[in-house]
Amino acid sequence: MLLLSICLISKNEEKHIEHCLKALSPFTDAGAELVLTDTGSTDRTKEIARHFTDRIFDFKWCDDFSAAKNHCASKAANDWILFLDCDEYFDSNAPDKALSSLADFIQNTPTQYAGQILLKSRTASGSMAVDRLARVYNKTYYAFKGIIHEQLFPLNQNKPLYRETGLHFDHSGYTDASILQQKATRNLNLLLKELQQHPSDTYTLFQIGQAYRSLNMPDKALPYFEKALSCDIDPRLDYVQTMVESYGYTLLDLKQSQKALELLGVYDTFSIRADFVFLMGIIYMNNGMFEEAISQFEQAVTIPNHSIEGVNSYSAYYNIGVICECTGQKERALASYRKCGDYSPALNRIQALTQA
Repeated sequence: MLLLSICLISKNEEKHIEHCLKALSPFTDAGAELVLTDTGSTDRTKEIARHFTDRIFDFKWCDDFSAAKNHCASKAANDWILFLDCDEYFDSNAPDKALSSLADFIQNTPTQYAGQILLKSRTASGSMAVDRLARVYNKTYYAFKGIIHEQLFPLNQNKPLYRETGLHFDHSGYTDASILQQKATRNLNLLLKELQQHPSDTYTLFQIGQAYRSLNMPDKALPYFEKALSCDIDPRLDYVQTMVESYGYTLLDLKQSQKALELLGVYDTFSIRADFVFLMGIIYMNNGMFEEAISQFEQAVTIPNHSIEGVNSYSAYYNIGVICECTGQKERALASYRKCGDYSPALNRIQALTQA
């Protein structure tokens, strides 16, 4: 029996919740408990959820995601918790392997470790982002903190420790650009409220910068990234890696391409991920340093660790092709475009060049 409680909070999630809960059947069939805390739905969310669990509780919304999640976990019968959002769906391609991995994690992991899942998010532009997020934890040791973009922290104030669980989930929450902007506006208001309480919290500063980027306000995003990056931060953390990359793209959005070259100063630290190396290629392109850009794109395709789909494959080859085409190297451009597979912009360029 899987001694696990799967917890979710909801509000007006009738569009997603049936898909989410149905996909969790491999876990519930193995004995896992489903616990839902609703924060004020006015649609059919709770009605749909009752087909999957009778462990449904109400929580009066107080502009605090951590409070709602911790309340939900307090209702769980088991100490080990898997916390999900309603628009996240278990990738059931290999359910037996996933269950075995999770059961092993629960049985053999000390409580001071939180388990990371792999979350794949399709964006409105069609790209895929991949994140490793701490979502499996023992509630006697961990709880959520932060009113928005909440994170797990040990109750004894020690630093969190992480291990991978082998669980993969798909996230649909970024596919609708209008909803994404609504969420960014809502999140920004809560983040600014959080910052008043913790003015030097680098994670909150990072998320405010991300929210402004989502709202297409790079001029407002930049000072928050700069303030966070001026603090003592751990470059090994995923959000710090993402923040450095977002900072670079924000400078490019603001036409500060020469200033963006200063990221060469942290190249050795952050080039462990293809996203950063790809960014450096874009920065070189924006500075007219084309051979240097090609070198970075060629390096990016050799790095398996990445967050955004394509930075170590078709996007990198496509940019090499664009540079070569613009500098009169037709055959070299075609060779690069052909490495992009079925990436439609590359196929269009191949057709244009071969018919010219």
